[in-house]
Amino acid sequence: MAKGNEQKGRNAQGADGGNNGKSKTSRKDVSPSRTTFPASRQTPDAAWSMGRIRSSVLLRNSPEREAMILYKMQAIANVLLGVGCLHVGAMPVAFAQPSSAEIDTGLYPTVAVGLRANDNILSADTNKTSDIIYILSPALTHRAVFGKHVLGLIYEGEFARYSDKSDENYDDNKLGADLLLDVTPKLNVNLAGGYRWSHDQRGAPGTGTVLSANPDLWQEGRLFGELVYGRRTSQGQIALSVESAGLDFTNNAQEARDRDIRTFTGTFFYNFTGKTAAILEVSQKEVDYAGPAAVNLDSSETRTLVGAQWEATGQTTGNLRLGILEKNLDDAALRDFNGFTVSGEVSWEPRRIDLINIRLIRETRESSQATASYYVATGASIAWEHALAELLSVKAHAGIESDDYSDGSRLDYLTVAGFGLTYDMTDRLDLAGSYGLKIRDSDVLGLNYEVNTFFITLTYAPPR
Repeated sequence: MAKGNEQKGRNAQGADGGNNGKSKTSRKDVSPSRTTFPASRQTPDAAWSMGRIRSSVLLRNSPEREAMILYKMQAIANVLLGVGCLHVGAMPVAFAQPSSAEIDTGLYPTVAVGLRANDNILSADTNKTSDIIYILSPALTHRAVFGKHVLGLIYEGEFARYSDKSDENYDDNKLGADLLLDVTPKLNVNLAGGYRWSHDQRGAPGTGTVLSANPDLWQEGRLFGELVYGRRTSQGQIALSVESAGLDFTNNAQEARDRDIRTFTGTFFYNFTGKTAAILEVSQKEVDYAGPAAVNLDSSETRTLVGAQWEATGQTTGNLRLGILEKNLDDAALRDFNGFTVSGEVSWEPRRIDLINIRLIRETRESSQATASYYVATGASIAWEHALAELLSVKAHAGIESDDYSDGSRLDYLTVAGFGLTYDMTDRLDLAGSYGLKIRDSDVLGLNYEVNTFFITLTYAPPR
């Protein structure tokens, strides 16, 4: 319900968003999303994320109405499904460097209240437990402009209360700050930090297979810095970034999963036009497990990617990166990974009343399984939004993901699907109802499950 999953941040290249005439109000999403928590470490309460774009000030490629639609779709679909790459949200775009005049300044509160009926809250293969969950999701965003510089502050919360099984109650919170410094006409510096208190959703990929009395709780802090040289009108752009993150589990004797991650990234954009660019990117990630463990799970990852981003017409935008990922484990007894990686998204608006979003991803993610240090997630998803009337829209989405664990003893297939209706009651209130299905098919006995979820939510968001 919160409006809002491991790709690299982009704070330069990108097309300016505009109003295509379908939005009743201006709700430009220029939120401080550097504090987003990537899917590789994010658990299925990924509804928290404001998109998997790590950019200090995000400017959507699509017009404002499209951004608002995707924003609402993500809020509903992620709460229902929230599984790895299978959530409806933004894939990484290249750098967007908005001017201070493009930023909606001010304080923007939002709040959503909802009721969710779940027929298998523990994601169990047998002995299913159903429950009704009441959810409150407040959020507060502040944006300020100081000359040519932009400051963003954000708070997001999600508080859930189960009618019968109170052990599953959770209180999730996220704080973040983001600063864009327009140093010179060709030089930007982006700084960000954030802290998050959250939990693992039952049955999420990469989480434990032993059912504990309470969900696993964790805290995560992040710091990020990036230097961007060049503008989207320049033929070439260079971005250098460093990010540090620490993840700490706080219950259920999960200290062995605590880890620190440092990522260094260099990206070069060759701009053919203001709307089309070729991309070359190299990144190095160090994963250091801080807690006590019987096996050394430390590793290093190197990604070498090529790709492109484009806005072929006013109807189609896309972003694609593919290349080689090498993950080397410090323990020689553990299996390394050397294979292809991909991340991509295409948004297509064949008509002004339709929006289609397709996503692809393949990456390694850390695992809590005792015999597997990581797993390889490969997935694809599609989402469709259709305006039935000026104030009424229907949406549907589906996706599949395979999770191949590094010890070779487990392969899961995760399928998600859902549909729903959203009614814009006023320019401040939206009423939405949705159904979601989530199925895991595993070759390990007892790990299969099917979850059906019905969800209704009322969201208040003042015009921007």
